[in-house]
Amino acid sequence: MKFYHIASAIIRRGNEILLVQQPSEDGLYWGLPGGQVEWGELLNDALIREIKEETNLDVQSIDALVATTNTRHLYDENDTVSYAFVFEITQFTGDLNHQHDPDDLIRDVRFFPLDEALDLMQGIPWDVMKIPAIQYLRGNAALGMLYQYQHTAFRDFTLMSTLPMLKESCCIIKRNTFVMICALS
Repeated sequence: MKFYHIASAIIRRGNEILLVQQPSEDGLYWGLPGGQVEWGELLNDALIREIKEETNLDVQSIDALVATTNTRHLYDENDTVSYAFVFEITQFTGDLNHQHDPDDLIRDVRFFPLDEALDLMQGIPWDVMKIPAIQYLRGNAALGMLYQYQHTAFRDFTLMSTLPMLKESCCIIKRNTFVMICALS
């Protein structure tokens, strides 16, 4: 069995949400900054690195774990399982600039008012990344929700269950340490 992890962030500035524009098979879409955790990399380090590469922002602290998705990729002959973590960030410094993306995928980066960001996020091609973030931003999901999916064909994701995993979530970031204190509901 093969595993991979993704770290992404809802970055808030007042009532605005930061989105990055990037390509998919169907054209450009606006989504959350983030990407794959590299082998041997800590989750918080991957999140901070991806945000720096895609937006040029320096994360000062990570506020909360918004959601986790667990997906079993049944169409994949490697029997792959993925975990995607969506965090919320409100403390950052720096000026927006997408020119540092080593993959050269990010076409634009900017803050949008919440309502406009929610509309733009409808274009995210993968439900496993779209649904948890949108539900949270609309106030329809508590912090720390777990979404479990099955992926049976290209872009065919079935939501199997949602679980309210955390009563409260506290994330503390210091340079190389990620601490999450949580209690099961």
